[in-house]
Amino acid sequence: PDPSTWKCEASGDTENLWLNLSDGFIGGGRKNWDRSGGSNGALDHFLATGERYPLVVKLGTITADVSSADCYSYAKDEDGPVRI
Repeated sequence: PDPSTWKCEASGDTENLWLNLSDGFIGGGRKNWDRSGGSNGALDHFLATGERYPLVVKLGTITADVSSADCYSYAKDEDGPVRI
């Protein structure tokens, strides 16, 4: 895949992108309290799907070294980084 074609499916943003590992949706990272940060596309997608697909990985962090991938779970019982 060509990273230059990756974009948030909700906002069109091209930075701070997260891939949903269940359904392939690409969404923007979380907005910060001060409205900086991402478009919130990945979290909004998780909520819109009935909180069914919680696992996401930040695009650009997936390498041959699995421990370098930035993975996150939105599930209420986890809601945090996931170690691989």
